[in-house]
Amino acid sequence: MRPEKSASYRLRRSRAIGRSGSSKACARRALRTSSARRRSRRTCGSSSTPRRCATSPSITSCSTALPASARPRWPTSSPERWARTFASPQGPAIERAGDLAAILTNLKEGDVLFIDEIHRLSHVVEEILYSAMEDFEIDIIIGKGPSARSIRLELPRFTLVGATTRAGMLSPPLRDRFGMSLRFEFYTPEDLKTIIDRSAKILNMEITPDGSMEIAARSRGTPRIANRLLRRVRDFAHVEKKTVIDTGIARKSLDKLDVDFLGLDAMDRRILKTIIKDYGGGPVGAETLAVSVSEETDTIEDVYEPYLIQIGFINRTPRGRMATPAAVEHLKKMGVI
Repeated sequence: MRPEKSASYRLRRSRAIGRSGSSKACARRALRTSSARRRSRRTCGSSSTPRRCATSPSITSCSTALPASARPRWPTSSPERWARTFASPQGPAIERAGDLAAILTNLKEGDVLFIDEIHRLSHVVEEILYSAMEDFEIDIIIGKGPSARSIRLELPRFTLVGATTRAGMLSPPLRDRFGMSLRFEFYTPEDLKTIIDRSAKILNMEITPDGSMEIAARSRGTPRIANRLLRRVRDFAHVEKKTVIDTGIARKSLDKLDVDFLGLDAMDRRILKTIIKDYGGGPVGAETLAVSVSEETDTIEDVYEPYLIQIGFINRTPRGRMATPAAVEHLKKMGVI
């Protein structure tokens, strides 16, 4: 919960608005001023640079089933061809309609507004976006009670991009207003190899093509996991006084971390083993399975199960989860069963 605004803050804001009555310009200045004060308090000491991206003034939706860690990163550099500002607030951080109004009024012609986890916006905040997306206008309320009045502010044409892992949680009015819906797939090992090679250069590490492919194959299609495994392999290589990361040191390091050649860890294999040995291959409910492996139901459904379903090791049925023959074969190959 945020602390209540001080009396002096409310007084300063009311004076700023009251000086010009119903002036749209003053309302816009008041929103920008309050937004700047909040940003200065939140980002004090930060050295991050503004993000920029080339765009046209259109409305775009980016709906993805990937976890946040697996989504493509937007460019953070600002070459001359990217002449527009890229604003990227997090959906949960926009708590009030006034927060979104302040962000929108600070946009300039052709800017890009990227909202991550857009499905977590409240319905009140979503309603502000309706007129902004359709007519590039928003209505704000000045004052309270009988003296309250509505002011319509015109917005510059901007591009709205929303990212979500749960498109179904978006309200239909908001979802239908987006002009384009895109879906990202998991990264291939070849793509992850490119990312690992780049990360190795940043970390001043020498890695062979086979070594980076070994790490990529065990990264579950997710760049963040690939970079995490690369750092752990670097630690093992440092302990063993290896100057080059090759297939041997990469494989040895990941085996010690219990990450097999498909990217499954100890808990993944434990879940599969429990379904196969304790429940005859299934079906078994999520809550029963969670108790059997001493894990939270939400953790199994959100962290482990999606990848096991993606690689064809688990099938979800109306009666519960079932292990596939491919899962049985994999556990036999790993010596688990």
